[in-house]
Amino acid sequence: MLSRSYPALTDDPKLLAFLGEQRGKTRFLAATPNALLAAPMIIQTSQPVMAVGGFFGNDPVMAVDAFAEKIEQGEVRFVVLSANRRTRDFERWVRTHGKPVDPDLWRSLPPDPRRSIVLYDLSRGHSAD
Repeated sequence: MLSRSYPALTDDPKLLAFLGEQRGKTRFLAATPNALLAAPMIIQTSQPVMAVGGFFGNDPVMAVDAFAEKIEQGEVRFVVLSANRRTRDFERWVRTHGKPVDPDLWRSLPPDPRRSIVLYDLSRGHSAD
């Protein structure tokens, strides 16, 4: 559990509002590499958020190819990645195929260099930039 002095960056009201407004008809509000990033979004919005790598991000819950199919099927548009996390296949794929969304559009909490997050748009048109 996170303390009040160390809020979850995915609990940012501006991020949650942005995702809600921009997600369109996708099934998932967003995807993350782990449940630690997904949980605050789920709790605050009651919307489904995909934790691709399980609780800590170390479990192969979904292969990258299966995730890419979810993108193609329009089930997911946005991915939140931790900027300081060790790069795995999922993160590498997102960074290659997605486009970072301007933080001014979705961040209201001050950035924390020790645990910053990046929001990626995986839509073909990248209309959220």
